[in-house]
Amino acid sequence: MYSGCGFTKRPKNGATSSQSDLQGVITSPGCQLRRWFALGLMLVMLIFSGCAMQRQENWQVVPADRPSPAATRLSEKARQLFNEADDEQGLLAAIAAYEQVLAANPGDNRAITALSTQHILLATAYRSGRREKSRLFLTAMDYAEQAMYSNQAFRAQVAKGTPPWDAVELLEADQLEAMFFWVKALHYQFKEGLTLAGKIANIRWMERGLKVLDRIAEIDPDFGGGGVEFAMAISYEVLPRRCLYAAGR
Repeated sequence: MYSGCGFTKRPKNGATSSQSDLQGVITSPGCQLRRWFALGLMLVMLIFSGCAMQRQENWQVVPADRPSPAATRLSEKARQLFNEADDEQGLLAAIAAYEQVLAANPGDNRAITALSTQHILLATAYRSGRREKSRLFLTAMDYAEQAMYSNQAFRAQVAKGTPPWDAVELLEADQLEAMFFWVKALHYQFKEGLTLAGKIANIRWMERGLKVLDRIAEIDPDFGGGGVEFAMAISYEVLPRRCLYAAGR
C-alpha cells in the first residue's frame, strides 16, 4: 500500500506493489488536480513576478545644486523652449535642453522637476505603445524622486533604508511639485502603462501614492487647484476596500 497525495491504491492481481503504487500516484484524480494546481500557481507567479514594478535606489546620484553662469544660461534657454513647445519636436527639444542643464549642473532641482513632467507629457500626448509609455512614466517617477532629494532630511532618511513614501513627512513646500508629479506619473502608469496582471501585481503602489498625496494636502490643501483631491479620488476608486480599511481610511 502506498499513501500519498491523499490517495491510497491497492495492487491489482499480477502487479508488484511498487508498480501499482506508482500507477496509483500517476493516475490519481487528486494528484492530477494538485499537479495542475501547482503548475497553474507557478504560471501565475511567473506572470506576476514579471509585472512587478521595481524601484532602483537613486538618492546617491543627485549631487548638491551648484549653479554656474553657463548652467544658468542653459536653464533659461530650456525654460523658454518648454514654454514655447506646442508639438512633439518642441517638447523633445525642451527635454534635450534640460538634459544639457543637468550635464552642467546635475543638482539643478528645477531642471529635474521639469524633466519629470515633460516625460509624462511625452508619454500621454505623443506615444501610443504601452511599453514605451511605461518606460517614460517610470522615468518621470525617477526624476520626481530625485527632485525630492533636495530635502536633505528626506534624503538622509531614505539613505537609511526607509522607502520614500514612508519618509514623506519630512518633505516641505519646495518639494510639492516633485511629489505631485511622482503620483501623477504613477497614476498614468496604472492607466496606460500596465496590463491587467500588472495592475493587480502592483496595487500596493496606489497605497504608496496616497501617502504622498496626504503629505501634499498637509503642506498645502489647495495645491494643484483640485488636482490633489482628484488624484485621491482615483486612488480610492482603484484600491480594494480591504486596503483602505487597513490604512485606516
